[in-house]
Amino acid sequence: MHGVGESTVLFTTDARLDRIALHQAARRLGARDLAVARRIIHVPELPLLGSGKTDYVTLKEQVLRSA
Repeated sequence: MHGVGESTVLFTTDARLDRIALHQAARRLGARDLAVARRIIHVPELPLLGSGKTDYVTLKEQVLRSA
């Protein structure tokens, strides 16, 4: 469940991806608009931890900085 004011954010390294393309793909797949990220943040690469897993703390900080 999302709290008040929360929305889904998509981080991508694909500079061509935008909300229009995302919505079109979701419709083709039969996904509801609720499943589509509200914000897209383009990054040169996803931050990783030393273990190779995604660094979600750094991603959260990027969301807060770009708000």
